[in-house]
Order: sequence, then C-alpha cells, then structure tokens
Amino acid sequence: MTRTILSLVACGTLLVACGDDTTGTGGGGEGGDGTGGSGQTTTTSTSSMGTGGEGGGTTAENAQIRVAHLSPDAPAVDVCVFTASDMLVAGPVLKGAGDTDGLAYPDATGYVPLPAGSYKFRIVAPNAANCDTALAGLPDVGPLALAAGESYTAAAVGSLTPPEGAQAFEVIALADNLGAPASGKAHLRFIHASSNVPNVDVGVAGATFTPVWSNIAYKSAGDYTPVDAPFTADVGAAIAGTGTPAIVFTDINIPAGAIVDVFAIGLLGGPAGQELGALACVVGGDCFELTQAD
Repeated sequence: MTRTILSLVACGTLLVACGDDTTGTGGGGEGGDGTGGSGQTTTTSTSSMGTGGEGGGTTAENAQIRVAHLSPDAPAVDVCVFTASDMLVAGPVLKGAGDTDGLAYPDATGYVPLPAGSYKFRIVAPNAANCDTALAGLPDVGPLALAAGESYTAAAVGSLTPPEGAQAFEVIALADNLGAPASGKAHLRFIHASSNVPNVDVGVAGATFTPVWSNIAYKSAGDYTPVDAPFTADVGAAIAGTGTPAIVFTDINIPAGAIVDVFAIGLLGGPAGQELGALACVVGGDCFELTQAD
C-alpha cells in the first residue's frame, strides 16, 4: 500500500513539513532477542514509501522514529508528539502534513527526525482538531528515550478487543539499524507482531525448510540478516521446533541494497480483515502485504 510521503524535520523544538529528504542511514541496535541466521530470505521491490520509508536521516543531534500500525482491530490513527514534561512538540502529525485519513492497519509511516531526547506519544483520531483527546482513551506512550544518530520503530500491536488467546493493545519500541548493505546484499529483519501465535521459526521454504530466524516470540525481532541480492524465494513460518511451515509466502523479490522489515500480522483464525499474514516494509519504499501460497 502506498501513502503520501511524509517528511518532517526538527526546527528548534518544533516539527515542520518539508520537501523530500534522503533515507536515514544512521545505525540502531538490532531489535529483539531473536537469533539471526546467515541464510537467505524474504521480501520485496523498492519504490517510494508512503507515509512509510522516506525520512530525514539521523545526524549527530537527531534521532528518527517511525510508527507502524499492526493492531488488527484498531481504527486508523494519527499521532501527537510531546516532550517528557508534556509540552506539545508536534501534532496531529499526519494531519499537519495534509493526511486527514490517518494511518490505517496494516501500514507504517516514514521516519520522522527528532532532536535526541525523551518523548511521549499520544494516539489520536484521524483529522483530530488537536492533541487533547487520545483515541479510545488509550494511555500515552513513553517517555521513550531517543539517542542521537539512532533509528526506531514504535509499533502498535495487540487488539483493542482481544479474542481469547490474543493480547491487548500496546505500543512496543524497536531499535532499527539502517546501515547500508554491502554490495550485492540486502538486509532483512523479521518482527513477530501476531499476538495469538506462539514462537516461530522463519526461513526459506523450498524442498526443505531452512530457518533464518529461530524461536522468535511475540513482540520480539530477529537480527538484521544480510542476504545475497537480488534474491527471489518463498518464505515460510513454522511453529518453533516443528520444522514444517504452517504458512508460506510466495513471489518474494529483494533487490540489492534494500533494507526490509517483515512483520507477522493479524490473528491465527482471525475474522475477515484480521487474518494471519505478513507485512513487508522497505526503507525508502512501500509497505505491502505478502502473498500467501494456496
């Protein structure tokens, strides 16, 4: 899915809408506690990411953060940014950039540069008049400390009304690593955001199943993994330790130089619109759902 490009740059303590910027390449820690592998795996072709991928880049003074909407029963949202002492910095951010529809499930914004520091985030309704009222009475997120030169993803996961076996809505923070891949390589990361699915192994699904990330728990991420690129493969997810993919995604193409996050989304046995699936987000490109094998 493609969204209007949003690029915001810090100007003093305010954020103002600007023109195109380059994708940030500042590092971040590797997310989660999954184990990265050296094998081959998953995802996409690059294009221009909607409110997803373009960012202002990190600097010696700035961090950058994006928001991923991975909560299957939550409506579209906008976001407001506050200092740790509750001073409004910016918002509603998407409305300020001309997007009154908000960020819908499943999708992600682009990276938003902010001066290093601690911030709180409030989820508000799309086209909200101001930042006074949180959507559905949700608590503010944070404070979240953003370090200079680092990149982060704030991901809304779980369900507002979780069915039996699923988890409640919350926002988790992931440290991102946007360092450029070596020549002829791409970087991939898997994030488990399906709240009623147990730990999984994810990897290449061919004549045999070759795990790349092993025993990844809900709300955890595997390491960024370099793969030879361009690369085309089918990718499967198996309940950890079983060795047999329960779901396979096909026609996955990864160009050289791409940095791709693949999120497990939806619910096992979920209703229409909330089915188990996967969302791929290419830094500097689009977010889109992967195609499941028949």
